[in-house]
Amino acid sequence: RQAMLVEQVLRFVDKGLCILTNERDSIRVADEAILLLLYAWNSAPVAGTDLSRSLLAVGRKFKFPIDISASKHLELTSTPPAVQSYTKDLAKLLDASLPVAKPLLEEHRAYHREP
Repeated sequence: RQAMLVEQVLRFVDKGLCILTNERDSIRVADEAILLLLYAWNSAPVAGTDLSRSLLAVGRKFKFPIDISASKHLELTSTPPAVQSYTKDLAKLLDASLPVAKPLLEEHRAYHREP
């Protein structure tokens, strides 16, 4: 089942990469194009819902890959209470998204099994 999803993602990226490189007449845009295409894939809603793949997978929407904040850099150090708080929040989001994701996943698999 994972192989089918990987094939869908790769097919999407391949088609999008062909379009973007042909549009620019250069393969030099490949890095930016791949980031943009993966962002598009992850932000697209799951069939039959308004929920993005990233929201169901990790509990939040992904940031646009080329959004840059000049005013503040990402902080890579965290305090133990901040980590514990983050993991508790993430666990709550995961618990809330699993009941939604499971029926959608089963419906999606059933759709692909039918002729």
